[in-house]
Amino acid sequence: MNIAPVADESGKVTHLVAIERDITERKMLETQFLWAQRVDSIGTLAGGIAHDLNNLLAPIVMGVELLQRGETKESSQRILHSVERSARRW
Repeated sequence: MNIAPVADESGKVTHLVAIERDITERKMLETQFLWAQRVDSIGTLAGGIAHDLNNLLAPIVMGVELLQRGETKESSQRILHSVERSARRW
């Protein structure tokens, strides 16, 4: 609500004029916009974390693949397969 005084020729305030605006829809849109910004920020953060984790796991997967090529024992192959499966699960 905006209220403004109205004065006569001598400068004396004779009455007030009030203007009222319904900003309910504007506030609702503002809230939705802020929520969308938060969700977008969370998505960006999650994407960054996934990227960083992938960068950490890639050398592990490559190392396991190299070890599997040179390893002949079945027990070692099972362990290496388990490590590879865990790293790729991400």
